[in-house]
Amino acid sequence: MNTHEAGVYDTPDDLLAEFFDDPADREGVKREAERLAAEERGARLVELRERASATREDVARRMGVELARVINLESGAFSPPRVDLSRIDELETSTSDELIPLAQFIFDLAAYIQAIGGDVRIEITQPGGRVWFLPAPTDRTNADLLYTILKQKPESLKVVAEMDGFRTEVA
Repeated sequence: MNTHEAGVYDTPDDLLAEFFDDPADREGVKREAERLAAEERGARLVELRERASATREDVARRMGVELARVINLESGAFSPPRVDLSRIDELETSTSDELIPLAQFIFDLAAYIQAIGGDVRIEITQPGGRVWFLPAPTDRTNADLLYTILKQKPESLKVVAEMDGFRTEVA
């Protein structure tokens, strides 16, 4: 924790440590926050789909997946895996077992948004304020570009959907 100024924290873990002595309690708070974020993401996807006047079946057909996958995306059953960016230098390639689930999650969101007629952008903010905008990941090239950018330890990664003038962050 940052001990220079009360109420200033270097990491979210430092904040949680101030209020929860037990590490298990801190992990529980993190899990609940992730669950709520997944639920909110699912609600945003449903809102986008309804704006597009599409059914779940339409989306599944356009994505080329089973209906259950669409239902899982909308219910928040799929969440982005945690990637410890402090360890990213240890990962040798974009096919690392730790990065594949993250790339797949982003691919699924992009495919969903495109299936309802929306546009997808990935916004990656680097230290110093530089922002990268990637097109929707649809192939191996974009996965490699995502990996290259992650190797630079970004401050944030967002998946943004735009449709008919409506813009929302979905991850």
